[in-house]
Amino acid sequence: MLRAERYARASELGVIPEGGDLASFEPTAPPWSDLDPEMQRRQARVYEIYAGMVEYMDMSVGRLVDYLRQSGQLENTVVMFSSDHGASSGDAGLVEGVDPRGISNRDNRLENFGRPGSFIGNGPGFAEAGSAPFRGHKGTRREGGLRAAAFIHYPAAIPAGEVNGTFMTVMDVLPASDV
Repeated sequence: MLRAERYARASELGVIPEGGDLASFEPTAPPWSDLDPEMQRRQARVYEIYAGMVEYMDMSVGRLVDYLRQSGQLENTVVMFSSDHGASSGDAGLVEGVDPRGISNRDNRLENFGRPGSFIGNGPGFAEAGSAPFRGHKGTRREGGLRAAAFIHYPAAIPAGEVNGTFMTVMDVLPASDV
């Protein structure tokens, strides 16, 4: 359901590549309804924290853009955003007492999620939702593991509102350093 909602919104915004659809999707994560109540609570809390981080980041970037606009610098400033690659399916912290990295000093009790000492991941279900309409997620060689949300704002060189699906890396944007 979340995957379909994300796909619909991305389609509405015009950022789904031509031919992208949900028809060939084969889920690997169990459906939400199959998760036991404790896992649903843990997953819901993970996503609350994730949503809060995204909201705070959005607000902070907005403040910076407002400052650049008010100071007359926005039109001559490159603003770039990119996630690293694909949605993460890491499930660290979802099962209390189990740390896949073998670090014993984690405090992944539900009441400590998002606080110092916790180390939690989104899990495979949210990774599948986050990579819609693509298959795969971070750590896979499928499109959902290779494509990442990104934008560049620089009116002096890039037309506003253009969507481009060219495969690129950060090295294509910024010069390599010999240092």
